[in-house]
This record gives sequence, structure tokens and C-alpha cells, in this order.
Amino acid sequence: RSPSKLRVTHERLTLARGDVMDFASVDAAVASQDAVLCALGHKRWFYPNRILSEGTRHVIRAMEKHSVRRFVCETALGIGDRWSKMGLYYTLFVRVFILPFYFHDKVRQERLIRKSLRDFIAVAVDNALNFAQAQSVQEQLKEERDRLSLLLEVNNAVVSVLDLHELLNVVSASLRRLVP
Repeated sequence: RSPSKLRVTHERLTLARGDVMDFASVDAAVASQDAVLCALGHKRWFYPNRILSEGTRHVIRAMEKHSVRRFVCETALGIGDRWSKMGLYYTLFVRVFILPFYFHDKVRQERLIRKSLRDFIAVAVDNALNFAQAQSVQEQLKEERDRLSLLLEVNNAVVSVLDLHELLNVVSASLRRLVP
């Protein structure tokens, strides 16, 4: 991946370009760091490879050499205890027929991390591609919650207030709070 594509900057963030399959390159990148963020990826999905697992092995080896203790790894859904969170299409079709080699190497990568490191975080990003849709659904749920809340408030007013004038004031005040 190219560091120039990452548009995040921070005084404590160091970006390094290298080849994860070349230990010397990884070693130079890890030297003098406090932590490592590992977000390996590739587009060699359709044949067996060990880019993820061997690349991670090089990162861990360099971390051990330089006493770097903190490690964050971006990983994939559908690995380990997240197998059931992908849905039927991905679980029974994509993982089995389209990306089996990629997922096998991801499993090797995560096993290596669990075996080698005590202080690590594995982040499985889901819904990044459907973020706008997820936000839309959240907004719909919020609107539905607000409507139900209003209905409950009006219902409570009807039950607790027997005077018609007072009831209309309570209902009117509830509607003004919800409708701009």
C-alpha cells in the first residue's frame, strides 16, 4: 500500500513504505516505533499464498527484536468467532468458492497473532462499504422511536388528564417538541 494514499496526519504517526515479505524492510520500518498498525491486503485472491501470514510473521519478529509491545491488526469478518456474522451468502458462497485462499491465510495470520503476542487488538471492519445505508437505517429507527415516544406521551396525557382544555395543552406541547 502507498503511504501517500493515507490522508491522516498526526505528530505521533509515522508512515513507512516497505515490502512486508522482506524482513529487512519491515525491520527498518518497525525500529524506534511504539506500536504497529498492521493493515495488510492484496489482490491475489484466487490462488494459494501466505502474504498475510508471512508478512505478519515478519512484523511480529521485528516487534520482538525492537521490543515494540503494542499491535493493532485490521482483519476480516468471518474468521474465528466472527464466522457467523457474515450472512449466508458470504459464509456459504464467497468464503467457500470465491475467496477460500484469502480466508485460509487470514486464519493463519490470526493464529500467529494469538500465539505470538499478548498485547494486541484485532479489528474486523464490517459495514464500511454500506456505511451510508447503515446511517439511513439508523435515522429511520430514530424517527420511529420519536414517533412512538410521542404516542406514549399523548397516551399518558389522555389517561392522566380528564380536563379537555388541559389535555389539548399537553398534546399541543408534545407535538411542538417533536415537530420543528
